[in-house]
Amino acid sequence: MRLALCLLFSRRQPTVDNFNMATISPLRRALVLVAFSVCSGLPAQSEAPEDDVIRLKNENVLQGVILGETERTVTIRVGPGQEIEVLKENIASLVHVTDAADAAEEDGAGRTQWATRDSWFRIKDADGRIVGKLHLVARPETDGTLLVEQQWTFVAGPNTVRIQRIESADGRMQPLSFLYRETVFRGGSGTVLSSGDKPTAVVPTGGKADAAKATVPEHPLAKSGQRAVRERLVRGFVRDGKLHIEETGSGGRQKRSIPFLNGNGFPLLVEESLRRGGSRGAKSFHASVYDPMEGLFELRRFILADNVPSPETLFTDGKAKPGRSRHVVWESNGRHQREWIAADGKIQLIEVNGVHVVAEPISSDTGRRLVKFDLLKGSAAWCRFAGLNLWLPRATWRFGRQRPKSGVLDLVSGITDTHVRVWHVRPAAATAVLQGVAESCLNRWKLDHPWFKESSQDLVEVGARVCVRIDGGGRTDNGPVRFGRVYVLTAPEGHLIVTGHAAAPQWAALSLELEAVVSGLRDRLPETSAASSPRR
Repeated sequence: MRLALCLLFSRRQPTVDNFNMATISPLRRALVLVAFSVCSGLPAQSEAPEDDVIRLKNENVLQGVILGETERTVTIRVGPGQEIEVLKENIASLVHVTDAADAAEEDGAGRTQWATRDSWFRIKDADGRIVGKLHLVARPETDGTLLVEQQWTFVAGPNTVRIQRIESADGRMQPLSFLYRETVFRGGSGTVLSSGDKPTAVVPTGGKADAAKATVPEHPLAKSGQRAVRERLVRGFVRDGKLHIEETGSGGRQKRSIPFLNGNGFPLLVEESLRRGGSRGAKSFHASVYDPMEGLFELRRFILADNVPSPETLFTDGKAKPGRSRHVVWESNGRHQREWIAADGKIQLIEVNGVHVVAEPISSDTGRRLVKFDLLKGSAAWCRFAGLNLWLPRATWRFGRQRPKSGVLDLVSGITDTHVRVWHVRPAAATAVLQGVAESCLNRWKLDHPWFKESSQDLVEVGARVCVRIDGGGRTDNGPVRFGRVYVLTAPEGHLIVTGHAAAPQWAALSLELEAVVSGLRDRLPETSAASSPRR
């Protein structure tokens, strides 16, 4: 048992992105890692970063420097004196390698330069409670190395759990070392006595004779009066083609060395590289990493999408309009994480464990002062409806207007040009069967949506519930094609109808999240604290 890992990270969650993840066995490790070293999550060591990339819908690709954009066009310089203005409606994807002033750049010697990222987040559970905080730092060191550090602090019942992760790389993004520490402190309920100092650590680089004896930084909670009841400490450094690992815990101290081929990486460095445009325009990205938290090598798959709806609202001339973000998703050993990143590189939102553990940005002053948790902030990610508990599928979703008399609940999906609604119906006849209710609902749906032409009706199982699923679509009066779906299922207090429709470009994303809404229905409410993230 990995100390308190299960308190936050190790709950398996069904996701709408069922990635085919692979864990590399020792016998296959060498061959597989060599095969995937060319698509590692870290930039190639001998290559300079690529230019900005515009991929057109006709599959042509423009590379160069993006000079600017308007509401309708993007201008890119593809060569000396060669500037092309492209209509946004013709663009399939757009990638800024240098999204902002703090993006990765080259200094002519092939060395990556990072401006410092110093971000604080509050950790919120599915009940809307603040249960902890996260401090994320990425910065260059004075010796030319790059460092990424995460400090997680959260309350789990009478305990305070602290997870500290540090990874370093040289200026060419060659991984050097890591430190992983997980400590469970016994403390007062909901209180952290130390707000946490500025992250700092001395991590072995493998380049010095005394690297293995490098000092481990004092724990920020060591002087808080809280007593550490359990701890796991793992250190590692790369030298001579091997990763040298030392782990200290309840089982004593263990040392081991494993092959670490060129192209392998550490997870935090890969994630930070992707935040700064290191995907080089790829939509699906693989990286072979050693994760000290899991204690294994893994071929990790990242899904990236640019220009997706932002969780933040932009205001122009006093008018609100949805912003656009980069979206990064990865999954490992049943855990999944989603991030929304603004064009300036700011992290807007992190889902660590679905809607059950979400990190929301806060100011550095608030982060340092945040010492009291278990405070109710914001709205919950679930509600009771028709005798069932209805969970939102994403942190970007929210509950809209609820009309109890008419049995209608609106959901705001966070995807533009979509409409989602949940209906509660009580059939007049006690003998009504599911298929009969579905036909009645379909007739009502067609009256309200005359563009809808049924294409299929199937009996399916979603999240262990049997449903009638009706699909269809059509062209609306003003021209655009829309697609829709209706789920009909039995509820404790009658029947539940989940409906959704979207414009054609948004339908693929909405259809997956509609399924997540239905699969998230529960008869009983599970625990929703960070100490016991529920299965959905």
